[in-house]
Amino acid sequence: SKPITYGQSYGTLPTPSKTGYSFQGWYTALSGGTEITASTLVNNEGITVYARWRANTYSVSFNANGGGAVGTVLTVTYDSTYGTLPTPSRTGYSFAGWFTAASGGSQITNSTKVSITSNQTLYAHWNINSYGVTINTSNANKSTGSLNINYGGNGTVTITPTSGYYLSGASCTNGYTTNATTGTSKTGAQTVTIYNNSKTTGSTCTFTGTQAINQNISSPPACVTSGTCSAGTSINYKVNGSTTQSFYVLKDNGSTLTLISNGVIERGVAWDWSVLNSNGPRTATQKLEGATSSWTNVPANTYNESTGTATRARLITKAEAESVGCRTSTRTCPTWLTESGYLHWTSTPDSKYIESAVLIKASDSSTLTVQCLGTDKVNSTGQGSNLSAIGIRAVITISKK
Repeated sequence: SKPITYGQSYGTLPTPSKTGYSFQGWYTALSGGTEITASTLVNNEGITVYARWRANTYSVSFNANGGGAVGTVLTVTYDSTYGTLPTPSRTGYSFAGWFTAASGGSQITNSTKVSITSNQTLYAHWNINSYGVTINTSNANKSTGSLNINYGGNGTVTITPTSGYYLSGASCTNGYTTNATTGTSKTGAQTVTIYNNSKTTGSTCTFTGTQAINQNISSPPACVTSGTCSAGTSINYKVNGSTTQSFYVLKDNGSTLTLISNGVIERGVAWDWSVLNSNGPRTATQKLEGATSSWTNVPANTYNESTGTATRARLITKAEAESVGCRTSTRTCPTWLTESGYLHWTSTPDSKYIESAVLIKASDSSTLTVQCLGTDKVNSTGQGSNLSAIGIRAVITISKK
């Protein structure tokens, strides 16, 4: 209160304060009325005057905080609501609202009441988007059928080729990529990382397995990977760490191939040094064992020869020779089963190897002949005096895969 004197001026009046407001003067009523100033004359005995206020206004600017620039500057009034706020955008993110700090802070919405007492900057907050990735496989297993990968992020899946297969393909749609390693040696499980590469759509990633090929087959023909190899098909096989031998297919057994070397691997080989057919092709077999003992990439088998040794290779049988077109009656044989100027033994392991030994021969005139030795004994000079022209060709069985 302030003492006043009728007919005198009010004199100095107090200046009140109110947060968020500016004082506009003293008035004779809460609303309306007459303003009372220091020079106003007192014209009644007592009076109550009321402070008049005006709400302050402030400028609000917006920091997109990684999003597209927001040029709007909003004017707000203390104790009123903020009203309509702008909606920014950011690739790969969803707008989460305006906040009073770049991280943390309080959220400001359209209906938030203004309580600031100075200009303000609001900061956009964001939620990173996640996109669905479908995992498809062919001839391979997967640890999960789908992933959710954040924008610009990555996810992992374990891919395991089906047994007997290798990972031959890995691809994703819509710009996604993977670090999968493909190739004939990739037969085991891989933990594969899939990258979003800042794409704003989902993706489908496909991993493909291809039936594995025996790695010792050099540049395998198409029939090895699919289909059936016909007799006479050329195959190059790495028989050990440093040696590749050329072969022809005798028979495709489905999962395995029976092969014969494309030429004699030993020359000057008689039927049996003991001059007894009952001993079988011992000399030929022993020569074969020695010539192929280093073929460590060829499975060892015990063939029923009189030596009974686990060998890497054997002789072609008469039945096999006939199965691919050799005929004693017409003295014909496929050209790939001969080597010009040399003969080679066949052998079927029967009780005495009699009626089993056949010399496959190409004569000097290239007329192909097959000569059955029958019950004749063949001595150390071979057929007549042609021992130097008689040899052995190796027959092996290998896996295609």
